[in-house]
Amino acid sequence: MLQAVLNTIPSPVKINSKNLAFDSDERRTGVAPIPESIDLYLNDAQMEALQTMEYFGWQLAFIRRSDLNNIIPVIQHIQSKEFAVLDTEGDIIRDPDIGLRQ
Repeated sequence: MLQAVLNTIPSPVKINSKNLAFDSDERRTGVAPIPESIDLYLNDAQMEALQTMEYFGWQLAFIRRSDLNNIIPVIQHIQSKEFAVLDTEGDIIRDPDIGLRQ
């Protein structure tokens, strides 16, 4: 199910009107990577998993959200910089099938 959700998330692209080329450097739409009230976006299982992972050196990197039905919390290990995803059941997917900018 999470894979189906991940596949439906669009990747916004900014068009440079000067030369009509795609600008892949910046694709954010003006929202903060981590909203002020993360409990509005994460369920109880995800909140508990996040707290557990913080104990092991992970932190919330951002919440990918195209709408309230497509919310993907992405965590990152502080030292290794590895990314992982918290699924809706609070399970950690350490090899997520999502595109991330480097």
